[in-house]
Amino acid sequence: MRPNFSTQVQYQTTQNWQDLTAHGLLIAVWQFADACGAFELWGQVKYRMKKVDYSALDKLKTLWLSIIAGCDHTVEINDKLGGHEKALAHLCGLKRFPDQSQINRLLQKTEEEQVEQWRSAHHQLLARFSRAHRQDLWLTLNDGSRLLVADIDQRALAVNGKKFELAAPGYFGRKRARRGYQLTALFLGGAISEVVDEYLDPGDTPMGRRLPELLDRLVWLCGQLNLHPSQVLVRGDAQLGTPAMIVNVEQHGFHYLFKGLSSQRAKKLTQQADDIFWRVKPGSEGQQRWMCDLGWIKHLDQSKEGRGKSITARTLAQVRTERVKTPRPGAHRSRLQKSLVKVKHDYYLTDLSPAQMPIQEVLHIYDDRATIERYFYDEQYSLGAQQVRTRHFQGEALFQLIVSTTNNLLRWMQHQIFQQTTLEEIGLKRLIHRAMQIPARITQQGNQWVVEFPHQHYLIKKLEKEWVALSPSDSTRPRQPDQSPSNQVHLPTVGGVGRRYWSH
Repeated sequence: MRPNFSTQVQYQTTQNWQDLTAHGLLIAVWQFADACGAFELWGQVKYRMKKVDYSALDKLKTLWLSIIAGCDHTVEINDKLGGHEKALAHLCGLKRFPDQSQINRLLQKTEEEQVEQWRSAHHQLLARFSRAHRQDLWLTLNDGSRLLVADIDQRALAVNGKKFELAAPGYFGRKRARRGYQLTALFLGGAISEVVDEYLDPGDTPMGRRLPELLDRLVWLCGQLNLHPSQVLVRGDAQLGTPAMIVNVEQHGFHYLFKGLSSQRAKKLTQQADDIFWRVKPGSEGQQRWMCDLGWIKHLDQSKEGRGKSITARTLAQVRTERVKTPRPGAHRSRLQKSLVKVKHDYYLTDLSPAQMPIQEVLHIYDDRATIERYFYDEQYSLGAQQVRTRHFQGEALFQLIVSTTNNLLRWMQHQIFQQTTLEEIGLKRLIHRAMQIPARITQQGNQWVVEFPHQHYLIKKLEKEWVALSPSDSTRPRQPDQSPSNQVHLPTVGGVGRRYWSH
């Protein structure tokens, strides 16, 4: 029996779609990147490919735009940036955007040469526009001094099948017996939230493998921003908490705060402690934690790779409780369970004195590594890097670098173009999947483009009151400058409610 529809609807196709786009604010990102000189730098990525309809730069731009448009995989490019986005493509200098098949071919043709060329462009943008020189965004220590915080961490990318180039077995969390890759990142944490560098490696690669390259890059960035390495604090988890790794950090002149690697060593240090244990910040799930400052202790590396290396570091032992659910004897695992409380031991290594970092502040500072964890979350669920885009290893390495560059550009745009507006403080997930999905009408008037947004959209209502480009009193309302005037990118605008004008 067929359903009886009470509302009669007639479906038709139309050609009157030439001036509409589903991603109106994507134009602001495009012009911001153009004003930053990003396209000029990306044009230096050279491919040995014959140009038919699109250059390699056109395809790189499309791949970059697809990330901001919310594409979770390359196959979605045809849906979100296909032939129906003619107005947006025309404004970007294209007749239409390339199909996803051409983007896949570009990734398959990518070699290490192209990856390093993009990495160079990424670093040049970072040197020009990084907010890392702003000391008001740094970590404030107990004695009033400030440090720029740099986090090093690694996330796993698991794959299915054996056709992914250089994929190897490794640790992938709950995805056991899988193959894949490891992505090691150097990230400026806190309010800065910028990616300094990233490396993609086979799944069995430890984090310490890339530590020398990342530390060298951090020294380079300090030179670009006229900072001394002693103004930087490097943080990392237990993978970096060995004397051999910390010696490398000390040789570069950085401060450090790492979690110790060996749980057996932690238990021995706790048993040797004769000082008072202080109750400190609880865990994320309310676990009780106590900590004791053991002072400056010499640590000798016993591993095969770092045997003989030693450090003298301020050592803090920690005791924490953790609830573990175990099956009740004689019962099925899915039935009644009882909760046991287990005591676990950790220790932390740092070169900061008690005057700079009291024992009560150690875990606060260490747990702030959550900013790089948030970036890894944004990579997967906001910037479309949850799935491996290609089976070609260098193509995937290039895509991951494009994602890191996109993160930086969006962060800089939020603090410059959308300064003191709702869009400055929202996360990347909401920025991409909400703000960038606002439709608009694009028309050309002489040498200018006019972008009209729907007045009733709730974000547009807010931006009309806050964003200079949408303010009716655009010509008279003063713009509050950023504290880094040398990094400002001013875009030509003319007033008009619900409109944004760009020079052609």
